[in-house]
Amino acid sequence: MPLNKLFLLIFSFFLLQKTNAQSNINIEISSQEIALNEPFSIIISVEDKPLEEVNIFPELFGLVKYGTINETTTKEVAGRRVLVFKIIQNYYAKKIGKYSIKPFVMRINDQNFNFDALNIIVDVANGKAEGLPEDYEKEGLQEEVSFKNIKEEVFFGLSLDKKDVVVGESFNIILAVYIAEKSSFLLNFKDLGKELATILKQIKPTNCWEEDFNIIQITPNLIKINGKAYNQYKIYQASYFPLNEGTIFFPSVSINTLNKETTKENTFETQATKIKARKLPSPEPQGSLVGNFYLDEAVSSKVIRTGESFTYSLAITGEGNVVGVQAPTLIENALFEFYPPAIVQSVRRVGDKIFGTKVFNYQIIPKNAGSFSFAPYFSYITFNLNRKKYDTLRPKAVFKVEGPAIGANVVAGAAIYGEFYRKILNEDTHLYNQKENNLLVRVVNILLGVLAAATLFFWIIQNRKKN
Repeated sequence: MPLNKLFLLIFSFFLLQKTNAQSNINIEISSQEIALNEPFSIIISVEDKPLEEVNIFPELFGLVKYGTINETTTKEVAGRRVLVFKIIQNYYAKKIGKYSIKPFVMRINDQNFNFDALNIIVDVANGKAEGLPEDYEKEGLQEEVSFKNIKEEVFFGLSLDKKDVVVGESFNIILAVYIAEKSSFLLNFKDLGKELATILKQIKPTNCWEEDFNIIQITPNLIKINGKAYNQYKIYQASYFPLNEGTIFFPSVSINTLNKETTKENTFETQATKIKARKLPSPEPQGSLVGNFYLDEAVSSKVIRTGESFTYSLAITGEGNVVGVQAPTLIENALFEFYPPAIVQSVRRVGDKIFGTKVFNYQIIPKNAGSFSFAPYFSYITFNLNRKKYDTLRPKAVFKVEGPAIGANVVAGAAIYGEFYRKILNEDTHLYNQKENNLLVRVVNILLGVLAAATLFFWIIQNRKKN
């Protein structure tokens, strides 16, 4: 093999390894054996970089697309805050049977990913899965109540799912182009990225927390408006949580489009709209959460001893703004030594709703033996939107601590180990195949050895010719 080709081969080998190492994209598929009331899912996730481009999820023979879930998870890995962006596409089968899926390709963040052929086996409903979409064949064909007296075949609309909310309650906003199902208008955006950035500057309220649904695929969704079927092309969707009372105003905005068939440029404008945020009922507890939440808890050990660190996990889960959930302020006391928690949160955007979980992982050192509950230390006041009243979420578990009472010097020593174990819990637990790594090292060493020998041989030949 010529020296230049050998060098090119080695260089290409290293380049390929570097490219794969830099790719943080992970693709999974759910089990290929599902019940009739369970979804088959394609799951795409990427760390630290948002999903900026995902081509349309494929149509799978015998299955129907139903529901796309966007999820953002924040976690700590080795003391570093990591964001994981995820999109989940669900498919449901119409009937039991075996479905053969042909190979397909998806483009994600400028990279092509090949999917092999697979067989999906669908069995009878198991009665365990929740949220069976019995009407999935009619998904999206719903009455849109936000628009009045719409007669146009094509229009640009900004819709809200509520007329008024209380402070902290979410409302959903959709910005979309609507084209009558029977219209011949072929939509093509002129410069969507630039125009959308301008539009969002005009409509985003400053007194709200935003949860963007991160639309990365503009696909038609069939809906009904005033009894007429329209294809809805969403360009922006978000849930907003008002931070204070008052009227939130959304001005009229415009967008430019091109008709693919006539190449004619068209400008469409939304109708201005508003929503009112009302004050929470009095007396309003400070720092109360608004939504439908519940509290869960867990401990890392069944046997807890004084002076030994253990992990206590407190999770707040539900529909609402979990990002706003704060860790309670804990004061030093005679029973426990608390250390700042490692926090993991996950936000799911499903349909027009926001669900989430926020987990606080505490390292705790008990100082005295006995039976205890953490109810005196952790509590959250919520305004339950279903019952329209305030609730207090408190831990309920009672756990037993064994061992002698300990002093401050023992706690100080245990704190060092507690911090050590806390860091271990945050470390990356991904397993690597050492055999594969050793094989890679051997191959690289052999190639480098061949390159060195070839270089030496070439140098000797050249010197002989000169002499």
